[in-house]
Amino acid sequence: MNPAPLRLARLTIRDAEALWARLKADEPANIFAIADLEHFGWESPNLRFDGLFRDSRLIGHLMRYGTNSSFAYDDRDAIRMVQRWLRQKRIHYVNGMDCYVRPVLALLAPEEVPRAEESHLARLDAVHFQPAALDASPGRARRATLADLDGAARTHVAAPDEFAQLDYATRLEALHIVLTDGWRRLFVAENPNGQIVAAAQTTAEAQTLAVIGGIVTDPAYRGQGYGKACTAALCAELLAEGKAPYLFYNKANVPAAHVYAAVGFEVIDEWILAELRL
Repeated sequence: MNPAPLRLARLTIRDAEALWARLKADEPANIFAIADLEHFGWESPNLRFDGLFRDSRLIGHLMRYGTNSSFAYDDRDAIRMVQRWLRQKRIHYVNGMDCYVRPVLALLAPEEVPRAEESHLARLDAVHFQPAALDASPGRARRATLADLDGAARTHVAAPDEFAQLDYATRLEALHIVLTDGWRRLFVAENPNGQIVAAAQTTAEAQTLAVIGGIVTDPAYRGQGYGKACTAALCAELLAEGKAPYLFYNKANVPAAHVYAAVGFEVIDEWILAELRL
């Protein structure tokens, strides 16, 4: 007997129970979906969830926030439908676990995926946190205030990554939002002279988890423990609030791997961030 065909439908608050069950059942795959739905809710004009159904059973979901997307599915028959959805919604960036994203990217032409960064997804459990990392640098790490915007922005501009090559003014505005939106937080590390030389922030937070990103160290101060201390201070505050920190980093970034392992992070899966030109 052939299975019922897949059906794609917009999810609404009436589907909340089924969607939350899916998201919580595989939290690592759905960290952004959980955080965004908790923060923005069903009524946000920028946040949209679509569901993949077989009969009446929800077997997958697709989240769109602006032109960014993440998705997960239980049935490989969903792969081609996800690809068509990305085209229809004009998605520019996709991020998610390798096992969900790679099969979809494989259906696209090479010129349609100009950049794809393969990363490790890591999580920090409270029992594995290494308090010694808090004192890894000769300076100090602390939560940032608005007075730290200039120093944090200059540190970011000095150490851009492939997906975050923003100029000073744009970075300053982005960090200002982080400090004032009430949803995220920014930490900085200072050298003994009080100069900000490293930064780390949360890019999304929910009641039980937080995604850490924007971890940078001024190239002139690398190898001195500033990034480690900054990351550890941020994680210590999150753990004290009962939030499990997650982060992902490029597989080729060996120094980052050492820093995060020293804080206590453990790799739990593989993650892809991809730029699309559809």
